[in-house]
Amino acid sequence: EGYRQLLALTRAAIGNDAVLLTESNAEPFMDGVNVFLTLVGFACADFAGAARIVAAFPAIYGGYYLAMGAEFFRDDLVGAGGPDVFAAKVAKQFLFGAQMGWFSLGGRDNQVPYMGLFDQLMSPAHDPEVAFLRLLAERKLTANPWLQDGRHMREIALNVTSATGRRLDNPRPLVPRMSARQAAAARARNSAVPVSLQYAHVMSAAWLKGDGSSLLVALVSVSRRGAFRAQAVLDLAAFGFEGAVGEKRAAVIELVTGTSRGVFPAGAVHINEAIGARDVTLLQVSLVSP
Repeated sequence: EGYRQLLALTRAAIGNDAVLLTESNAEPFMDGVNVFLTLVGFACADFAGAARIVAAFPAIYGGYYLAMGAEFFRDDLVGAGGPDVFAAKVAKQFLFGAQMGWFSLGGRDNQVPYMGLFDQLMSPAHDPEVAFLRLLAERKLTANPWLQDGRHMREIALNVTSATGRRLDNPRPLVPRMSARQAAAARARNSAVPVSLQYAHVMSAAWLKGDGSSLLVALVSVSRRGAFRAQAVLDLAAFGFEGAVGEKRAAVIELVTGTSRGVFPAGAVHINEAIGARDVTLLQVSLVSP
């Protein structure tokens, strides 16, 4: 109750035109907080594999919950995994409906791993990463009716192949993730803590619009190089359309160009997209009259 009184007093002091942000997630105070700084949530596990983060808050509280921020390190750009690690992190924020970024420019001299990114982000060597962040921001404007007012749905069983047809089912492995105890011991020795992350070449998410009228399928390639094909078959009854059975059909439209991808049975909507390096595809899936 004390927290709720504090939030009420804070809102009275700053007014309704200011944004009230707090660090980490706490659903009991959601009605008093505009945005949650979800640093720990994005950092607590990998993006692919058996131990991975899932969009629990956007799935349960979609339309009432907004997130922003993640922990970024210099090694996300210049470490052993290369700058695709940085791309994977901002892509995951986008796919979870979060405001992207929360970069430390100057960093601290006692932070391990080092978080200052100014020199790297200003370097022409990382223009592709800045361009990718701009692309995600542009696509987020298009996707906001789903990402802000809708709900994150179940994961998509995505089959990804290379341009030559080679299956890419396994996530990209980097340095094995340290346990919290190992990381604390490394910091005590003032040793570098490896920035590790497992992620897929092509990442995806499905969002149901707030009014339940359509599904957004978002596909993001995080690799600087390469061409991919992403395929899936969706049963819309498993993605929020409980009546999507029998003779009902669904139309798929690419949102940026308005190009039709076809009309399919609602129980077997086919996704078959060619995706280039550092690309974003947004598909709208809607039920149509027979």
